[in-house]
Amino acid sequence: MIKNSLPKHLLVRITRFILGSVFVVAGFSKLFPLKSFLQQLIAYRLPLPAKFLFFMALALIVIEIIIGLAVLLNFNLHLGLLGMQILLGLMIPLTIWATIHKAPTCGCYGNLVQRPPWTATIEDLLMLAVSFLLIPNIQNKTESKAIKFSKAAFIIIISLAAFVFGISQLRQILAESLLPLT
Repeated sequence: MIKNSLPKHLLVRITRFILGSVFVVAGFSKLFPLKSFLQQLIAYRLPLPAKFLFFMALALIVIEIIIGLAVLLNFNLHLGLLGMQILLGLMIPLTIWATIHKAPTCGCYGNLVQRPPWTATIEDLLMLAVSFLLIPNIQNKTESKAIKFSKAAFIIIISLAAFVFGISQLRQILAESLLPLT
């Protein structure tokens, strides 16, 4: 009989690290520069006003960072994975829409990685499947209140910093009218 090469708990940690990292990198890469990500969203040709897209862009960035950090830090992992699944469930139809409407890039990683939306659909489907596979393998470990508080504080501080930085970029974009407001 052949033994598994990696223990199950190590495989779960590696998978959690990859999923969390993808979300954190995706969130921060959209923030630098936010203007490019907004232009990529406008290229999706969504039937929404541009001002709503500004709000949507910033909310997406902050939510991705929160979810990614929660999964990375193993903080309230069930809730983090549920948030990830909901967000991926929303993004899959959006990337299909972008493919149909011939958006040049998915914008998933801002300017960091340029690729067609259909590849993002495949990646999102894979991440969704993996996130569902992780759920039965979550082990609830007991942590002190100080550690839980530290993780929560870290997530809140990083997310607020991203939000404040995003708001300052949005204000500059709106002041300079760098994007069409339709």
